[in-house]
Amino acid sequence: MSPMHPSQFPEGGRRAWLTILGGFCCLFVSFGWINSIGVFQAYYETHQLSEYSASTIGWIPSLEVFILMFMGPIVGKLYDNFGPRPLLASGLFLHVFGLMMTSLATQYYQFILAQGICSPLGISLVFYPAISTATSWFMRRRALALGIVVAGSSLGGVIFPIMIPLLINEVGFGWTIRICAFLILALLIIANLTMRSRLPPNPHPLVLKSFVAPFAEGPFLLFAVGSFFIFLTIFVPMNYINLQGEQSGMAVNTANYLLPVLNAVR
Repeated sequence: MSPMHPSQFPEGGRRAWLTILGGFCCLFVSFGWINSIGVFQAYYETHQLSEYSASTIGWIPSLEVFILMFMGPIVGKLYDNFGPRPLLASGLFLHVFGLMMTSLATQYYQFILAQGICSPLGISLVFYPAISTATSWFMRRRALALGIVVAGSSLGGVIFPIMIPLLINEVGFGWTIRICAFLILALLIIANLTMRSRLPPNPHPLVLKSFVAPFAEGPFLLFAVGSFFIFLTIFVPMNYINLQGEQSGMAVNTANYLLPVLNAVR
């Protein structure tokens, strides 16, 4: 019987729920971090990158989101060929290394390379395997399992935006980013130890046509276009909501809570 037949899904068990725990940790440090990047837009405009315009600084969080989404098909292909373990290990290194380099950055190009490119490459190698691995264990209870995994992104999106401004006031920017990186390192170690795919890797040759063929199907094309506009409306407000609050007369400390409130309720 095919391993994808509904009767073949365990729907639970120790390894399955440990995988869900690992997936929760992955979403906390990947999409949870992406949900928090609006904090940096506001901070950079008044500190390290104050001589640059808001739109120029906006390339940093914009690149993070773009690379996360753009890497989806590439990471999916790597996942099929090698499974989740090499991707999670590589993602751990790139995400943590990118943030450590961000903590040392002083120039605009350094922030672009470290936070805008290196870190989100690691995030993409963590995010997509977490979702795919979680679904390999559940069919009937998949909504519950994925709900638990995805809850990590909302929790991360609440904790990081509160944690970062408070830590900056206490220990400065550099150590704030390092503390976040150490937290991410700890959670990704847990993920690397707990996540296992039920299905073995299924390597097959790279065929570029397979990446564009689905767009010839009307339902998939409409889904892709709709998703494009959904994500466009999700991330633009998150990047600038703190600044908008300040410009509307809110105190800085109060405006800093707009982003975690948004992540908590959406």
